[in-house]
Amino acid sequence: MNKAEKRVLVLVIFLFSIGFLVRHSPWNLPEVGSVPVEFREYQEEQISFSKPPKIDEMVENKAEEPIKKEPKKQKKKAKVAFPISINTASASTLCAIPGVGPKMAEKIIEFRKTHGPLKKEADLLKISGIGKKKSKNILKCIKFD
Repeated sequence: MNKAEKRVLVLVIFLFSIGFLVRHSPWNLPEVGSVPVEFREYQEEQISFSKPPKIDEMVENKAEEPIKKEPKKQKKKAKVAFPISINTASASTLCAIPGVGPKMAEKIIEFRKTHGPLKKEADLLKISGIGKKKSKNILKCIKFD
């Protein structure tokens, strides 16, 4: 027997012995049915129960009120004509470029404000978050003015 099996055996013996002691204990526990129970009588006026609606009534009410589903609101993507002028484009227009999200668009705009207009690919690589691979994808969709 390994250690885990011994622990389980000890636990089973312990629980069995506690059950035996409780069953044959010298305590004077009342037997079931020997405790007097008082029933209070209520008048019908005090308690009023309403009848539940019939299933037919529920179905008729549902049929009268058609369920209207509201159409899901879909975000309309602005149609952008490529190539985009990177020096004059807004953040939403820059987001139309594959690989450019709202944060990257803000970085491009911030770079334009601090360093002036972008003139070549090397300027694009200076923006944090744009490497060689991403710049190749962006270059396909932009033009430098």
